[in-house]
Amino acid sequence: MEQSPEKNRILYHILYVIFRRKILLATICFISFVLIIFFTFLTTPTWEATTKIFIRAHPQQQLILFKDLATPVPKTSTVNPASNLVQMLISQEMAQEIVEKFMLDERLRKKTEEPEKLRDVIKQFLIGVITYPITLAKKIGILEDEPVNFFAGAVEELMEDAQDIELEEDTDVINLSIWEHSPGISSNIANHMAQLLIEKSTEFEQSNASSAHEFTRMQLTSAETALANAEAELLRFKEKNKIISFEEQKKAKLDELHMVETEFINVKTELVHTQAKLNEMGKEIAAQKKLLIESPMFANNSVMKDMVTVLNNAEIQLSGELEKYHESSKTVRTLRAQIAESKEKIEKDLKAIMQSENATLQSIHSDLPKEYVQLVVDAASLAARKDVLQKEIDRIKAEAVSFSVKEAELERFNRRVETNKKLYQNLLDKYSELEVQKASQMSGYDLKIIDKAFVPDDENPDWPKWILVIPLGFMGSLLLSFGAIFFIEYWNESFKSPNEIEERLALRVLCTVQDIK
Repeated sequence: MEQSPEKNRILYHILYVIFRRKILLATICFISFVLIIFFTFLTTPTWEATTKIFIRAHPQQQLILFKDLATPVPKTSTVNPASNLVQMLISQEMAQEIVEKFMLDERLRKKTEEPEKLRDVIKQFLIGVITYPITLAKKIGILEDEPVNFFAGAVEELMEDAQDIELEEDTDVINLSIWEHSPGISSNIANHMAQLLIEKSTEFEQSNASSAHEFTRMQLTSAETALANAEAELLRFKEKNKIISFEEQKKAKLDELHMVETEFINVKTELVHTQAKLNEMGKEIAAQKKLLIESPMFANNSVMKDMVTVLNNAEIQLSGELEKYHESSKTVRTLRAQIAESKEKIEKDLKAIMQSENATLQSIHSDLPKEYVQLVVDAASLAARKDVLQKEIDRIKAEAVSFSVKEAELERFNRRVETNKKLYQNLLDKYSELEVQKASQMSGYDLKIIDKAFVPDDENPDWPKWILVIPLGFMGSLLLSFGAIFFIEYWNESFKSPNEIEERLALRVLCTVQDIK
């Protein structure tokens, strides 16, 4: 079966280019292969160490101080808790702690300033050649010479090149892989990062517990002081108002009011009766006085009438003599003596008559004055007792009215004490819980290392793998060399065959002359 002219032409062209550029092809292939081997040699061998961490959330570890004030936050269903921990592992703070722990910055400084291995010497030489213009500019003062920050360089190298951290798909397992220059260092860094993750997770929980513990402690002190003040105010109020049992005292006060009011009514009734008796006895005594005045000693006694007449005449005569004579005259003195004698006699006889009449009256009404006097005394005593009881009733009623105010005030003090007591007890319970949580090693996540990193010392490095580099490098150099010669040939404008002359110039070729060597 004959091939088409076009295919023959293409095949001829390919073979023509290969045989024509065979030396260039071999040179490019050799040089590229050597360069691949050389730069692979410059690559520092690294070993991969992987630690597997299993993660499970602890939803019960959510820290809530006051449950009544807390609003439950729904769990985010689209975010795996392990993803949050991956971010902690790839954080700059974690990288800084690893660099500081394993002195990776010092290792970088020695590789840069004091290289010991051949690859490091060559690498630093090439870097020096490439950066020579910058170094020269710093020497002549064009650029400012800044000290090299090896710590930042080591952190950047660890974060960008030395760690490979990812969450295993459809699992709660984190693969923590570290690429380092020796099996021991890579294993140690991977295991230490896993342990550091557990510690940091615990520290975060303990930090929250510590902050809440300190806050609760201060609030507990304030609540204790407020409770003590409220109890002291309540005690002072009770002592001031002499309150032991408010309900019992209120009942006793009402009973006392009832007793006093009953006694007041009795005294008032007795006083009315006494005053009525006193009025009746007063009328009777007044009637007895009238009877005494109208007795025979005043109305029918002739002896008394004669003595009164003699006395009156003597008085009339004395008045006439005084108009004629002096006071010291004998007649005046005689009349005065007679008048005095008459008065003395009348008085003496009157006393006798009165004694006789009084004896008669007293025999009939001997107890009347005593009863009257006793009633007067009783009435005065009852009136005084009535006034005292009225004042006592007013006082008890005023105290009973004030009981409502005192009761409201007492309720306010009791309510304040109960509120402060409840707050103090809640804070005390939470303080005890936080003390336990602060001292415990509980974390917000249940982290377990299910596979520790371990790389034997005699293990071949994971990179570079010479068994892959050599064949792949050779194939790559071949492809590069073929690509290079065809690229060069593409830009070559010279004629390569008679057919090309006929196609491009539309002229027939008569003959060709071979190269003469």
